[in-house]
Amino acid sequence: WNVNGLRAVLKRHRLKDVAELLAYLGELDDCKLHIICFQETKLIPQELSEALLAYSKGFRSYFSMCSTRHRSMGYSGVVTYSLTPPIAAEEGVTGVLVSKNEDGKKRLIGGKFSEAAFEGWTQAEMREVDSEGRCVITDHGAF
Repeated sequence: WNVNGLRAVLKRHRLKDVAELLAYLGELDDCKLHIICFQETKLIPQELSEALLAYSKGFRSYFSMCSTRHRSMGYSGVVTYSLTPPIAAEEGVTGVLVSKNEDGKKRLIGGKFSEAAFEGWTQAEMREVDSEGRCVITDHGAF
């Protein structure tokens, strides 16, 4: 759902937090939401609070926020809320933002499939793409 600002959607619907928003959305179709994704959250890390994390209702949250200096703070951003923890979560689409495991290797979800798409790109170019806060990949297996 393109929310055009997560704080704005809470204010517009007079909701105190994301947990209320998720409950509201679940009631629309009389269904139980397990995973929901929002784009254009327009958040910065300093704004993250209990109200935006939705832990109170058992959801876990996985954010990607714009971190480039040439873009204004609060630009773009995505979040995935999930009742069931994913097998893995990854920020970005190129794989360059993924941290290494204890064994020194990266466990890529989406980045491994994008090698051909980004062939010839420098690390700096791939980091710039991923730092715009446009992608969070979560692997939930077959559920």
